[in-house]
Amino acid sequence: MRSLVEDGCKAASIHGNKSQGQRDRAIKQFRAEITVLVATDVCRARH
Repeated sequence: MRSLVEDGCKAASIHGNKSQGQRDRAIKQFRAEITVLVATDVCRARH
């Protein structure tokens, strides 16, 4: 997502590591001003 913003896109992200409040804000911004919403649920295994 960082590269999208650096390239001038109005982008926000939501994922499992963000609080519900952060996710709600990103969705509100997407409805109002953000043009790209990146949504992931990435699981990482530790060895």
